[in-house]
Amino acid sequence: MNLDSGLYVIAYSNPGASQLVLPKTSVMTFERLKHLIKTIGTFPGSFDEANSLYQLTDTIQYYTPTRKVLTYPLTIGARWIEFTFPFFKERFIQKKEIVNTNSGSYNCYKLETNWNWSNFEFNDYVDLKAGLILREIIADSLPISSVTTIDPDTVGFYKYTSISKLVREKK
Repeated sequence: MNLDSGLYVIAYSNPGASQLVLPKTSVMTFERLKHLIKTIGTFPGSFDEANSLYQLTDTIQYYTPTRKVLTYPLTIGARWIEFTFPFFKERFIQKKEIVNTNSGSYNCYKLETNWNWSNFEFNDYVDLKAGLILREIIADSLPISSVTTIDPDTVGFYKYTSISKLVREKK
């Protein structure tokens, strides 16, 4: 719903994914994405096993209540609560940045996220004319555990980054 007060999400078919969204492919919630990232870190090389977390479907799912993705007007200093269930997620705008893509340069508002995960960043870069230009998900200092049951202790840490960038505008 695109209302005067903001953009609201009422349904989805592939939330939390920053990669290509193809019809009749896996549906991944943000919770599943988090679990996938942790699973890959815990058992490097177990991507196929972690990939089994997907549900094959093309079903539309509905948010209850709706989620406020953007608040209007977009301005530096704006803050809004996107949702509070299943966890708290607040969005805010502190600055504008130039984002360069193959289709050009865009003067974007950087939408940052405030939530209770200190090692996760979720940023959107939105241009007023072209829309969402870039999305980045960054998970830093995730633990890597030993794959043996003898030693389940953390053996190190890794950083996961997923970036989706506008390739071209529809003319």
